[in-house]
Amino acid sequence: MNEAGATRKPEKKQPARKIKLPPELKGLKAGEEGALQLTKSLKAQVLDNLILGGTAPDMPIGLALKQLAKQIAPTDRTPQYVGEVTTSYGDAIEGIKVILNSMADGVGIDEGAIRGVVDRFIKTYLTDKSILINITNTKSWEGEYLFHHTLNVCLLAINIAAAANYSQKQIMEIGIGALLHDVGMLLVPEEIRFKKGRLTKDEWYEVQKHAILGLHIIEKVGRIPETAKFVAYQVHERENGKGYPKQRSGRFIHRYAKIVQIADIYESLCSPREYRMPYIPYRAMELLIKMSRQNLFPPNL
Repeated sequence: MNEAGATRKPEKKQPARKIKLPPELKGLKAGEEGALQLTKSLKAQVLDNLILGGTAPDMPIGLALKQLAKQIAPTDRTPQYVGEVTTSYGDAIEGIKVILNSMADGVGIDEGAIRGVVDRFIKTYLTDKSILINITNTKSWEGEYLFHHTLNVCLLAINIAAAANYSQKQIMEIGIGALLHDVGMLLVPEEIRFKKGRLTKDEWYEVQKHAILGLHIIEKVGRIPETAKFVAYQVHERENGKGYPKQRSGRFIHRYAKIVQIADIYESLCSPREYRMPYIPYRAMELLIKMSRQNLFPPNL
């Protein structure tokens, strides 16, 4: 375990959540047919037009956040400081569980609660930029993967975006998108989400639906940046056009989504899954470099 890692007792498995689709999705078909319905929906078309039309700027603008950041030497990290960061991470996990579950259940959520989680860790980055990388090594127990994954992807995306010269305002938007990028998975049946074996073709289409299901959830939270929708919608697309839900490629994928893609893949590789053990970070980075050479995402990011 790293210096900022946290040990947590396994929690008892909670009863399966009852999935309640938003009213506008009544009549959504199962499997491939339902996935096709969603890709042809008005919500998907609106975002496509914004991204394809170039009306959604995604390059760095303004003062780069990294110019304001400091770095604490590992030897200066006191036990008290490490404990405070670890506690902050644990508190954030509990907050995220409430936020994502409430959103999926159609319960009103204050946008400020979402922004507050991201803001907390942007401030942590500004005082000790590498500590975020350390605490993402904290992994989940069974049944909690989505919430740990969500927060870890957010923290990694903050670091990647900062390294790519984005401003604090832009990184806030990228962080919010990262925090909400997988909320649609809570509308995927748990027997599919937690399945130990290989997914069937229809089950895989049910998983693919979450990219657009998430849009229906996110739009119900007022004042969420439009860019958060771009991230949720395109985080699983790939530079070579072999992702989902629309098989977009290159300039037709918003750059915020490309940043979160890399954080998402790296975090997934380093996490234990139902069907494999986690990769060590070094091996995960080797695989990321190999994937970039296969044109899955931009090598510069």
